Amino acid sequence: MRIGVPRETKPGENRVAVTPRGVRALRESGAEAAIVAAAKMCEPGLEEQVAYSRALDEEGIPHLIMEFEEKTNVFEQMRMEVETFAESLLFEFA
Repeated sequence: MRIGVPRETKPGENRVAVTPRGVRALRESGAEAAIVAAAKMCEPGLEEQVAYSRALDEEGIPHLIMEFEEKTNVFEQMRMEVETFAESLLFEFA
């Protein structure tokens, strides 16, 4: 199973966005699912989550959209969410 995780690609880029072009790139890369994370302090990133979800839904790409505290160093909750998402995909694609 291939899961795409959009990330920063330019120097100094502080947030990740899934644009329609990014959704196409995920699909073309062979990704069967996507994980998108945004810092809670990143208001534009949080507002765009609805658009990301809609674009991924339209392409039929299962996805997990998560929020995290900007200065967090504890990722246990996120790890569990990702594990649960991956396990659900295993059952879906089985």
